Amino acid sequence: MKPTSKDSSWEMDLPVFSATPKHEAYDVVIIGGATMGACTAWFLASNPDFKGKVLVVEPDPTFSKAQTGASNNCMRQQFANPINVKIGQYAAEFVRNFRENLGGDPNVPELSIRNFGYLYLSDNADLTKVLQRDQSVQEECGAGTRMVAPQEIADAYPF
Repeated sequence: MKPTSKDSSWEMDLPVFSATPKHEAYDVVIIGGATMGACTAWFLASNPDFKGKVLVVEPDPTFSKAQTGASNNCMRQQFANPINVKIGQYAAEFVRNFRENLGGDPNVPELSIRNFGYLYLSDNADLTKVLQRDQSVQEECGAGTRMVAPQEIADAYPF
């Protein structure tokens, strides 16, 4: 039986994968083929400078039991280090333009991103300084984060 993957926005037939590796040895073995494993394998395989062999070990080719589906799979940008902010921004752009980034194949699903924010709360001056410093880094990277006062939160969420 050919596996399929379904959710509320798309359904596609998945290729049948062999349970037996094609080669006797691999340069990179990735355990888990969900978001991180699949992305790592794809970026390695599509890099013209990488000449090695990649094996992805994934017991569930439908990914119906993968951790990615069990999480909210956030691509946050609230970090203290600029490179981490930029990685989050790149991930969001990559998913936003997923089909195009994978070569425009109509069999690749268009993915959607639900944008929502994080709310970090502080109950002391030292933590507030850390959050302000981090937010400054995020702002310099164009992450769109902002500091809000307790009254702004109460006004926006009066429950």
